[in-house]
Amino acid sequence: RKDSACTQVILHPLLRTLEVTSQSLLLTLDQGHNLTNLTVLYLFFDIKRQSGIEGQLLNFVGSLRQLTKLKISNCCTDQLLAVLATSCPQLRVFDAEEDSEMSITDHGLAFLSNCRELVSVVLNDDGDEYDYEDRYFGVSGKGIAHLIITLPKLTLLVCEPY
Repeated sequence: RKDSACTQVILHPLLRTLEVTSQSLLLTLDQGHNLTNLTVLYLFFDIKRQSGIEGQLLNFVGSLRQLTKLKISNCCTDQLLAVLATSCPQLRVFDAEEDSEMSITDHGLAFLSNCRELVSVVLNDDGDEYDYEDRYFGVSGKGIAHLIITLPKLTLLVCEPY
């Protein structure tokens, strides 16, 4: 049984950092509408195992106008990057290193290039030079080059093999 009073204390409006796991995901989406001061968000769950909540997740992330750092695992999509680009103007760090099933394309990277404050972009780098086409099937050198050209503050970009 989940105690909603406990959740309300944890999801206090002054909260600045939040880690969301599969156990806390539904409560966070239900109670997280008032987290306007959140600057750091860690999303550690497999979105494919959470049926029907992608829209709620995108709405939640889109409400985080003060977000400066996002670290995710197994939920990186072009739609998420579009939400970040339109709703999170302060984003400085985007870290998807642990997302081994990343489903982004050059189109999504073009959205990410609208986050002008980005200094660090880390995409999944598991594997070797022989399987990069499987890991980044929708990402090309052109998409990576676009990020480099359009993000003036970018100091770290990890996307093997580019």
